[in-house]
Formats: sequence, structure tokens, C-alpha cells
Amino acid sequence: MEQLEMEIMNIIVNAGDAKNHAYGALTVIHHS
Repeated sequence: MEQLEMEIMNIIVNAGDAKNHAYGALTVIHHS
């Protein structure tokens, strides 16, 4: 893959991880 494509994929993956972490944090708050 080209460098730009790899950087875009990294951004997408990181955004997905951030969303999952935020959702997990909200779930913990609601269950506590």
C-alpha cells in the first residue's frame, strides 16, 4: 500500500478505538 493509504487506515482504526473506549466508559458509568 502507499504511505498515504496506510496513514488513512491508521486514522480510521484509531477513531474506531476511541469510539469503543468512550462507549466502554459510558457503559461502566451506567452500571456502577
